[in-house]
Amino acid sequence: MKVDEVIKKADEYISFLDGKIERLKAQERKDELLKRYNGEDKVVSWKELEEVVKNGKPIEKFKSGMEQFDNSLRGGIELGRLISFSASSKSGKTTFCIDLMRKYHDYNPCMIVLEQPAEELIREQLYYGNEIPLIYSPKTFNKVTIKWIEERIIESYLKYGTKVVVIDHLDFIDKNEKVNNKHLQIQEVMEELKLMTRRLNITIFLIVHINKLPPEEKPNYFHLAESSSTYKLSDITIMLWRESIKVGTNIEYSGLVNLSIELSRQGGSGDNIKLIFNKGQYREADTMEKVEADDRIKDLKAQQKKKYEV
Repeated sequence: MKVDEVIKKADEYISFLDGKIERLKAQERKDELLKRYNGEDKVVSWKELEEVVKNGKPIEKFKSGMEQFDNSLRGGIELGRLISFSASSKSGKTTFCIDLMRKYHDYNPCMIVLEQPAEELIREQLYYGNEIPLIYSPKTFNKVTIKWIEERIIESYLKYGTKVVVIDHLDFIDKNEKVNNKHLQIQEVMEELKLMTRRLNITIFLIVHINKLPPEEKPNYFHLAESSSTYKLSDITIMLWRESIKVGTNIEYSGLVNLSIELSRQGGSGDNIKLIFNKGQYREADTMEKVEADDRIKDLKAQQKKKYEV
């Protein structure tokens, strides 16, 4: 029995007693009981926890195979993390997550895709000529509650050994209608998801929309839509953005996609990894590709300046 259950039963007993003396005696018994409490959530010293850390198993980490990304996160993303992932509209959030789950195939990923059917995403991969990655998804859904999400995650874990999950996206999760404030509704959802990662020992990638931005402007965690709790309660916040510049009325792209680790509780905050997108898949850009992209942006800026001067 956990300590909160012990306290509840003791408090229920005390509430039935009449008279101050009886209640004081009962409170003393409760205090004595808690002194001897030895449940799994008992209070212990950090010295005791130090031994657990030193002698326990190493923390399991997901390696993506993208060297700079994994190194920034001290060897990969740790198991049991809540990750907010975002980008401007039509910037490839879902496609990136599919490719990342392809890289995490050893962890039998589950994608709870709510914005578009899984069949549509499969058709896109077939269009690119890619092999369909081993990903699991609910076949259909109606009311998307936190409870339903947890049940599907547990189902996927028991059937397939799932350890990493993508939820696409936050806006489709039913909010508590009893709470009138949208910020508090999202905070409640984020708290539930965070507790879920710890309770089930799984990592969740939560796709989150951002407020509307010009395509040439780099997004950051302040642009996450609706509530600051999305980044405050996440263990890692990641942004994807296509490197571009506005020339006149046109948007010109350098050819690189930037993967920015905005905030991270396991290191890497502020790191920016430059990627190349090709037919639905991403890889880290090599030195020459980075130089060529920088030169292209410089040329575009020069054109822009020349046009302005004229």
